[in-house]
Amino acid sequence: MPPPTGAYPLLEVFGEPEALELAAVLVFDRGCLGTELLDDGSGLRAFFGPGTQVTTLAETLQQKLCVRVHVPPPLVDRDWLLEWKKSLRGFSLGERFYVLPTWLRVPDTGREVLRLDPERAFGLGTHDTTRLAVELLEQYLEPGLNVIDVGTGSGILAMVAARLGARSVLAVDCDGDACACARANVSRNGLEGVVRVECRSWEDLPGLESDVVIANINTPVLIRAASHIHAQLVVLSGVLLEEADELALALSRRLRNVEMWSAGEWVALVSRPQ
Repeated sequence: MPPPTGAYPLLEVFGEPEALELAAVLVFDRGCLGTELLDDGSGLRAFFGPGTQVTTLAETLQQKLCVRVHVPPPLVDRDWLLEWKKSLRGFSLGERFYVLPTWLRVPDTGREVLRLDPERAFGLGTHDTTRLAVELLEQYLEPGLNVIDVGTGSGILAMVAARLGARSVLAVDCDGDACACARANVSRNGLEGVVRVECRSWEDLPGLESDVVIANINTPVLIRAASHIHAQLVVLSGVLLEEADELALALSRRLRNVEMWSAGEWVALVSRPQ
């Protein structure tokens, strides 16, 4: 019997922390609405929209990663969303920011608050790839520059750039849900005058030409984009340690690697023109 209308399929993934990080990236790439850690810390639970076929994804995860995947019965209605919201808390990001969902009260942290609801877009800010990108932007982004944010997701890096003094930010993403989420987040932070969200692929742009280009996406896409980037500052994240050399080589034709920061299995790079 098929699950009832409004039922939200689930996957539970069990494995080592490094494998779970990779699994989290993969499930979001396949339309995951949100994840949470299991109570005992042994795995994560991923939520999907009604009608999503998760059996094939479960098989893919087990084949590609050293994990065990369980497919529990789907959750009915949207109770899962309320439970997921209850598990979210505010958190510090970089040296300057504090990220807080809209339904929580602002604490006295002495940091600049970014109101951000992830909705159906990847990028709440807790992942190492986002943290690395924010820390590098804090280190290198100068006020008054124009920025392109490729694969903006929830819009968090675009908003960080705006709060750091960017003159304008073009945030692009080819996913409609991500664009809607980013626009909502930009609006709730009062940044519409600086950040413009466009729902399109970076490949549809005339070129990645700006003072600054930032991207937190997977390495194959970054490698394809490398030859199109024309910027004085390039901040790239979403790169696995074993992929860093390949990306640096693709960038080296026109850009020099200034610095490479790592966290766990992830790397972010800063590059400038040769």
